[in-house]
Amino acid sequence: MMTTATPDRSRAENVLGAMAVAVVGLSAVCALVTVVTALTGVPFTGVLARIVQTIPLFGLPAGMLLVIAFTLAVIRRRRATQTGDAGPRS
Repeated sequence: MMTTATPDRSRAENVLGAMAVAVVGLSAVCALVTVVTALTGVPFTGVLARIVQTIPLFGLPAGMLLVIAFTLAVIRRRRATQTGDAGPRS
């Protein structure tokens, strides 16, 4: 019977990675919609337009912070596995 190796990523790393991808992806789509509507001259007004135009202003910096947090979590895990340390330091 062949077993597959599973990565040693924690749940926190999985959540941080998924959140970073989702936030940056949503922000990119909203920015793209804003640019396309501006270039085509389509009237894009109202509450929904303001929300779509505002999401990248908050989403991209938040996504960058999530990517940094994810990177730090991966570095911390790799250092712990290299030194043989299994748990958090007290």
